[in-house]
This record gives sequence, C-alpha cells and structure tokens, in this order.
Amino acid sequence: MHAFDTAGQGCESMALGKPEIIEVLVPVDDPDMPISIDALNFEGDACSLATAEFEKALGKEQSKKLKPEFRKKKVKAQRNIKLGS
Repeated sequence: MHAFDTAGQGCESMALGKPEIIEVLVPVDDPDMPISIDALNFEGDACSLATAEFEKALGKEQSKKLKPEFRKKKVKAQRNIKLGS
C-alpha cells in the first residue's frame, strides 16, 4: 500500500471554460516519495468530492494542503466518480 500526499489538493484558479482536471502523480524513481493528487479548476467542496475516490483507493493519507480556492464560494457540488469496475 502506498501512502499519498494531497499537497496540491484544492483548486487552481477557476476560469470559465477550463475543464476540471484531477492529476495523480506517481513518483517512479523513488518509491518512498508519496503519490500526489491535485484538483485543478474546482471551487469549494467540489475539490474534496472530486478527489475522495482517489484518496480512498490510494489508502493512508500523509498530508493535505488546501489551496485558497477551496475556501471560495461554496458551490453545491455533486460528483459521481467511480474508479475501476
């Protein structure tokens, strides 16, 4: 099981017309480095909802840093993201 770091989790600046993207970065040269999850172009609670299934699938969380956009207006967020089959 890998530990993971949501160092970038939260939101990049939300610009109209930009797609919401979840980046999962897996270090290949150093197995001791954590996997990183970053949510781009999300606002408010949508960030956490969008990454929740990834966090659950990856296991133990090492740390979480929220971007300023996470604290922006709270949007009623609903996400249906399912990993695997």
